[in-house]
Amino acid sequence: MHGIIIGKAKELLVRSFRSSFIRYMAGKDWVKENYRFEEFFLQWKEESLKNDKWHKLIAEELKTQATFFAEVIGAYEETVSGIFTEQPTKRQERTISSLSEKLRQEPTSCFCMEHASYMIAKLKKKLFELEKTKPADKKDLEYASKLYRYVYNQGLPKRNYRNEDIQFITDELKKIIFRTIDVHFNDPFKNYETVH
Repeated sequence: MHGIIIGKAKELLVRSFRSSFIRYMAGKDWVKENYRFEEFFLQWKEESLKNDKWHKLIAEELKTQATFFAEVIGAYEETVSGIFTEQPTKRQERTISSLSEKLRQEPTSCFCMEHASYMIAKLKKKLFELEKTKPADKKDLEYASKLYRYVYNQGLPKRNYRNEDIQFITDELKKIIFRTIDVHFNDPFKNYETVH
């Protein structure tokens, strides 16, 4: 006897479980103890009925059979088990270690590949936010100063600039320069010597 959920319907169902489960666990910061089957299943069902196509491939009369529900649960268990058994790659582990070192924190031990992907994205975002608020480095400050001198014929006002400040100033000055000369060229100011 064949199952009710087969072929394309099963493929779409598994994909639906996988993407919903990954989103759900991200909302729980991938802490296994925060996972609640009932909560996840209700969330998945609501999303699935709204967005997914797998259930449209199955006749309505089959959806009321006990076999149908058993197959849905079976597909769920198979999908989640698959996610949890996919171990993080060596590359993911090195990336987590490297990012953690840059952030001066202990590396997080990840229990599966998706958890590792989540942690990498989280650490990169944290590092990006940290970099934005760091004081501007000398090279970027000198470059912004060259542009400022070119546009306003005076040095960049002295103050403590952050990376994001210098990036904004540089972008705005470039817009002014490009509007003024109305030509496209490779950035000539990167090698421009400041005259003091």
